[in-house]
Formats: sequence, C-alpha cells, structure tokens
Amino acid sequence: MRLAVEKSFSDTDVRVEVARPEGSAPTSPLGIALAAGKDDCVLGRVAVDQNASVAVWYVPRVLAQPGELGCHAADGALELGQRPPH
Repeated sequence: MRLAVEKSFSDTDVRVEVARPEGSAPTSPLGIALAAGKDDCVLGRVAVDQNASVAVWYVPRVLAQPGELGCHAADGALELGQRPPH
C-alpha cells in the first residue's frame, strides 16, 4: 500500500508519509499523511482487517502548525485531528 500511495503523488509537491505508530503491531491501522505547503494536511487511517475500512479527514490549519499536532502518518493511524480544537 505504501508504494501505491507514494507513486500516486510522485509527480507533485505533496509530501507523502505512510506509517504505523511506533511500537504498534503489523495488524494495527496504517496512517497516511498528505501535506502541501506548511498548513495544508490531509490524514487518513486504513484498517488492515477483513473490513479494510478507510477514513480520511482534513486537519484544521491551527492543528497543522509547528508545535501543534502537525501532519504525520502516525497521527492518522491514531485518528488525531478529526475535530477543531475549539
């Protein structure tokens, strides 16, 4: 899956990150982060069980800032940043 996602964005300026949280099992959900510029971030979470459910959401700009949540694949796997902070 990692190669398919990275290949889909290889000709763009979008930073692609695909990972699981550190220390998680190989059957844990996979996180995907797509970042364009310093403020635009889309996170995704892919379950690797038989349902193979997929969730995708846009991270509010305030949470994508340095010192806040950021835009990392592990955050997608943990379903962080789905709601505005206020």
